Amino acid sequence: MKKIKNIAAMGFSLRYPENTMLAYERAFAAGADLVEVDARFTKDRIVVLSHDDSIDRTTDGIGRLDAYTYEELRVFDAAGHFRSGAAFKPGGLGSRGFEHFSFTPVSDLQAGIDLPFSRIPRLEDLLALLKINGGAAIIEIKSRKDAEAGIGAAICALIRQYGLEDRCYVSSFDHEYIHALSVKAPDIRYAVMFIGQLHDAGRYVKALGASMLQNSFLQIDDITRTIRSCARHGIELCVWSPRRTDTAPYNRELLAYGVDGIVTHDPGLVNTLLADL
Repeated sequence: MKKIKNIAAMGFSLRYPENTMLAYERAFAAGADLVEVDARFTKDRIVVLSHDDSIDRTTDGIGRLDAYTYEELRVFDAAGHFRSGAAFKPGGLGSRGFEHFSFTPVSDLQAGIDLPFSRIPRLEDLLALLKINGGAAIIEIKSRKDAEAGIGAAICALIRQYGLEDRCYVSSFDHEYIHALSVKAPDIRYAVMFIGQLHDAGRYVKALGASMLQNSFLQIDDITRTIRSCARHGIELCVWSPRRTDTAPYNRELLAYGVDGIVTHDPGLVNTLLADL
């Protein structure tokens, strides 16, 4: 039986502050094989991990992330809003379409567990953790501006520095950028992201120089053709959906179809489902 990847989106972000070292550590403790993280440049071109281009939603600070140096960002608490019980805000296409980012976290404060002050982490902090615990990561490039400033090359250099070429993927919705990176740095693994269904997905992703497709399907019937195409071309298919892949029924469907991985905010749930296979 093939190994199905349990991929924790922003760490164990259902129960811990997203994209913090605490969320990554708890994800691996809950059975995650990989964490999926979001990479951005600071003002002084340090690669840090944050979903948003501002720090308003996730920290007790305000302003654009790239307006701060890394040292300036260190004073803000990335667990601040989570600790106060503030709900995550929906994003993407809004209520009439697919919402890229919409789920409600459950704070462990409810269980009497105090959440420590958490800084916005550097990519280096995560890579150091992976070096110790044997984990892996998918590193998504969030900003086209950062891509043009060379964040892809910076991420690849850090992956090499920590000797994690075989355990990290560099990912993006910008497929042309991933292809360009794969040509310049063929020693690194790559993934591309998509919403909907790609025609002959496996062939397309392979032509880009990537080895993984992170796909969110609008209809579950679209999965069959994508799985077949990816299998033919040796591409891993990992499925994500902010609300659906946090539920047992949908994840059971994905496992029955034969996906290669599930991207979830609740790696504990996916670990339980995988143990039942």
